[in-house]
Amino acid sequence: MFGTHSTFSLSGSYIIEQTNTKIKASFGEGFKAPSLYQLFDSSSGNLGLNPEESESYEAGIEQKLGHSFTFGSTYFHTHIKNLIDWVSTGGGTSIYKNVGKSRIYGIENFLKYSISDSSSFTISYTYMNARKTANNSRLLRRPNNKLTAKFKTQLGKFGLSTDLSYVGNRIDSSDAKLKSYILANIVLNYQMNNNLNLFLRLDNILDK
Repeated sequence: MFGTHSTFSLSGSYIIEQTNTKIKASFGEGFKAPSLYQLFDSSSGNLGLNPEESESYEAGIEQKLGHSFTFGSTYFHTHIKNLIDWVSTGGGTSIYKNVGKSRIYGIENFLKYSISDSSSFTISYTYMNARKTANNSRLLRRPNNKLTAKFKTQLGKFGLSTDLSYVGNRIDSSDAKLKSYILANIVLNYQMNNNLNLFLRLDNILDK
């Protein structure tokens, strides 16, 4: 329906060995066709949708602090053309539409503590500003702030990963503000052999 489309991406990094510093940067183009649901859903589908096109770049640094700590910070910026969003049409109904140009930018930071060769604890924070270019209004359901704490360990064949996240408020299609919430997940895995790995994932265990 939308034919073929070529995209381009480039990334690289440079390590300063004297200070254990990594500098990294990337650039990429994106192309995203509307989903079948966005096109054909009986209540909100729109056959007139155009594909989204985007250009993204980021630049960041990672710095080792002693033997156990690593700090990182990355700035990201994305320009989107023909963004597909869920737009209210009044009367409690909505439809998918191309809402024009948008920009998303922000910064990601993390601090990782390596407890041992097999265990680590990481705290990360992301600030994101996502807005429509035409009127500077916030994009739907995209939080400005997210804070996550993650613990990961491997004990022989048994692995455990847990994370707890605070997700800031978001804007819904009716311009109502969705409240912030706490999200907790657990992943357990057991390596039976070289070819079989069993895992159990529990999402949203706090039921938020």
